[in-house]
Amino acid sequence: ANVDYLYEYGRILLERAVDNPEYFRRAVQIGDQAISANSSDPRGYALKTMALSFSGAPGAAALDDAPTTESDPPTTSPAGRGG
Repeated sequence: ANVDYLYEYGRILLERAVDNPEYFRRAVQIGDQAISANSSDPRGYALKTMALSFSGAPGAAALDDAPTTESDPPTTSPAGRGG
């Protein structure tokens, strides 16, 4: 499956969920498909988390299995380092 397509489709579902709350559930499923297609691509986790969060479900749980890398941004801002 193409993660680019899945992510964009999921984003459209989230935008349309105002008209149909069932789209939140479908966006979670699309997020799962994107994660299965490429578990190292953060967009699947982001989509699933947004869908769970916007629907009122605990979205942070979707990130429990998200991979981390050394290229992740720092947790403090440059200004916070005395810079």
